[in-house]
Amino acid sequence: MFSFGIELAQYYLPLGRATDIDDWMMNTMGSFIGGILFVIARYIYTLLKINKKIK
Repeated sequence: MFSFGIELAQYYLPLGRATDIDDWMMNTMGSFIGGILFVIARYIYTLLKINKKIK
């Protein structure tokens, strides 16, 4: 939604920048990949934390 808001602002406000669907798609894909990496990192951290408590 944040990426969409920026692109929408670029379209309607005279900021001197052009809006492009490719920017929106790449920003969305980057956010999605970042979210997946965050979930994986949090899962690994939880596993390491649990293993430390057991030993």
